[in-house]
Amino acid sequence: MKQYTTSINGMRDLHLHVSRMYACAFRQAGITLPQYVLLNQLVELGPMSFTELAKRLYISKPCLTPMIKRLIRHDWIRKENSRTDKRSYFIQVTPKGKSAVKRIQNQVFQFRIRVLNDMSVRERKVILKYQQNLSLRVAKALQSRNYFKFR
Repeated sequence: MKQYTTSINGMRDLHLHVSRMYACAFRQAGITLPQYVLLNQLVELGPMSFTELAKRLYISKPCLTPMIKRLIRHDWIRKENSRTDKRSYFIQVTPKGKSAVKRIQNQVFQFRIRVLNDMSVRERKVILKYQQNLSLRVAKALQSRNYFKFR
């Protein structure tokens, strides 16, 4: 295990820095990470039912309800009744919500550009190579669905 310590600590440190970057962007926009993830899902996938949204976000409906209410109060999303079943409704992002997501994405993109501009072309190529390799391995590990076993 000792042989992995430096790599694991480096990954942890990078994760902390990236998390801090997102936290700053979210704080400026007045939004939390779960709210951003919800908005982003709606921007990318379009309107969806309350149940589908809870499943996609891997959260319970009781946890989703206050988030939905807050985003509605900020006019970032709206509820629309289903045309086929009057008991159900769809959650849809508003233009204001879409604008908030795009603004955050742009801030993050600009930050990343600033970081990359501080590197040489060679450094960027090396990082890209390792990032692609790590990304593939993490995706493969996550596909196994038993990556976190607590005993």
